Amino acid sequence: MSLLMLSFESGEMYLFCLTQATVQKLLEKGVQLNGPAVPPQEMWVGVAEENPCWVAYRDWIQALSAYATSSFLRGGELGVEIEEPWLVENAAIYLWNYNSHLLAAGEYQLLLPTFQNLVEMLQRMKAIG
Repeated sequence: MSLLMLSFESGEMYLFCLTQATVQKLLEKGVQLNGPAVPPQEMWVGVAEENPCWVAYRDWIQALSAYATSSFLRGGELGVEIEEPWLVENAAIYLWNYNSHLLAAGEYQLLLPTFQNLVEMLQRMKAIG
C-alpha cells in the first residue's frame, strides 16, 4: 500500500471519528441525527419559536446534523476515489443506523437524497471491483 493510500485512509478514519463526535454532541443535546431540535428543559421552558436565542440554537442543531450527514457521505466518496469498498460500506452503515429513527417513523423523503447518493457510490464500487 502506498504512502498516499495510507494518508487517505488515515484522513478517512479521522473524518469518521470527527463525525462520530458530532453525532455524540447531538445525542448529548437530546437530538438524534437529522431529528428536530429539542429545547433543553432547564433553559427554554415557555420560550417562543421566534425567540432569537432559540432560533440560533435550533439552527446550530440543524447545522450539526447536516455536517455529520455530509461528512459521512464525503467519507464514502473518498472510499470510491481510493477504491476501498469498506469505507463506502461504513458510511452507509453509519447513516442507516443513525437515521433508523426516521426510517421507523416513515420519514423516507428526508433521507431519499442521502441514500440515493450512497446507492450510487455502492454501484460505482461494484463496477470497479
